[in-house]
Amino acid sequence: MIDVKAQIGTSAQTVVHPIEYSNNFDSGLKERLGFSPEKDYYDHFLATAKTYNSSVVGDIYLDSSFSDGKIISLEENTSAKANLRYNIYDDCFELSFNTKSQNYKQLTKSDNYAFIINDEKFVLIESQLLNPELPKESKGYIVEILPYNSNIGLFKKYQINFELGVHGVTNYYKTQNSKIENTRTYFLKINNSFKQIKLSKNKIANLFQESSDDVKSYIKHKKFKFKGSDKDIEMELIQVVRYYKNLKNN
Repeated sequence: MIDVKAQIGTSAQTVVHPIEYSNNFDSGLKERLGFSPEKDYYDHFLATAKTYNSSVVGDIYLDSSFSDGKIISLEENTSAKANLRYNIYDDCFELSFNTKSQNYKQLTKSDNYAFIINDEKFVLIESQLLNPELPKESKGYIVEILPYNSNIGLFKKYQINFELGVHGVTNYYKTQNSKIENTRTYFLKINNSFKQIKLSKNKIANLFQESSDDVKSYIKHKKFKFKGSDKDIEMELIQVVRYYKNLKNN
């Protein structure tokens, strides 16, 4: 019997097979894969903020606490409960032995697994829209709002913005904290192609090509603004996608 904790050790670079690790803390590990995300920019940001005597507000996690989650094997149609959190900057999931433990491991990216945290399902996709400046890094996790079927799906991508603060030297120039802010970008997958959603009525309607006039009229009739909370925006986008599906099915 293999002692998983002893086998894995404490290396931050160790990344493990999601289902195997979460199901089998004590009885063994069949697969170990090496994926080590770089944190150069993040480390540089923290160091620069420190030289500016600027505190950092926010962090690189969707939620810095580990939450009860689920790892789903898409191939085997099985799942395992796990203590998870999502690292937005590294675009990876981290697994803890328990919610009180400070020890965690990063799980390797795999098309064969999906993750559920706080009722959001994350799936791995490949699209240059996720990282247009680095096309080789085109794989990433997105939230499945509406699964892709009938040639359309709706998705959300969490991203990070870094903003350096300033150290005030006078009463006029006050100290401003550095910030790490979470942002969201929405995507349509339509006819097997991902398209980024700009939250503008006309730009959203134009994504639907030959049905754009119908969609534009629907948006106007429903008085959608595509503003407000994530929930408000997503509910309006969901209704637009469902309207389009009904158009195509009739």
